Amino acid sequence: MKTGVLAPLIAAIALAIPVSGREFTDAQGRKIQAEIVSVKGDQVTIRRADRKDYTIAIALLSEADQAYIRQWKPGAAAADNPPVKVDDDVKPGATLTLEFPELPKDRHDQPAACHVKLPADYDPAKKYGLAVWLGGGDGGNQPNGAFIPDGPFVLAGLPYPKGASNPGQANMVGEYDVVWEFQRTMLNRIFEKIPNLDKTRSVLGGFSNGGHSIDGMLRVRDKEGAAADYFGAFVLADGGGGYASADGSYPTLTGKFAYICWGEKSPNSANSQDVAKDFRSRRAETVASEMADTGHQFADFEQAKVRDWLKTVVMPAWGIE
Repeated sequence: MKTGVLAPLIAAIALAIPVSGREFTDAQGRKIQAEIVSVKGDQVTIRRADRKDYTIAIALLSEADQAYIRQWKPGAAAADNPPVKVDDDVKPGATLTLEFPELPKDRHDQPAACHVKLPADYDPAKKYGLAVWLGGGDGGNQPNGAFIPDGPFVLAGLPYPKGASNPGQANMVGEYDVVWEFQRTMLNRIFEKIPNLDKTRSVLGGFSNGGHSIDGMLRVRDKEGAAADYFGAFVLADGGGGYASADGSYPTLTGKFAYICWGEKSPNSANSQDVAKDFRSRRAETVASEMADTGHQFADFEQAKVRDWLKTVVMPAWGIE
């Protein structure tokens, strides 16, 4: 974004909903209540209550603000915030079971529920991303942290609703609007239960049917919230694709990250490669990786590569050291 067009942007930001954080002042004395997301070179990215990020030139702000930005470090703003109020069971290292009697049973014919695991150093005064895993086959509701690096993440496992199958192959998920409504209900409860979770720093990963679900749910147009609104990064392992083309049903994924991998010997190889093209066409920063001499699986060596990608590429972009 060019500096010359930033003055109207600042005016627009100033009219938006207020948010807790620092009050910034521009050269014309206008106030902007926001928090810093990241600092890169001569630009700062700030976030308001509408959860939208705005990147502006640091030079447009007051000298005091410029000095504050120069000494700012990732995580500093979160550390300065007071702890959020959480329930007694939201504590370091805890595993929570959230039940949903209003929802249909899952594909294992069990009452709808998901499990959420908090890190051992969980702190209500800090921000965390949510790392969600969608399993292969009939899925499950247990967290999986194997593809996530050490860092500020809360883990969750989400099941699939009973049925919701692909008409051509019953063991595959297919009714993605049904899957998304089911899982969105669970996600909303998780974000309510743990209010210091940050959607922009959250990761949705899945293998096989999990990859199909992610790919399919991203194409669902839902007025109550889209899958792309809940996550900043996606990991699809040997799943997804099979659509006629990149038909424009994906939302714009600018600013999002994606890691698409597939087995060299997998029957889903071609479909997965199409998925990578779809993500790129929607402007997600995408890694496409073929797992050499591998069939239909999420190989351990590839999970290590995903962890490294999240640690060295994605987390720094989110301002996480």
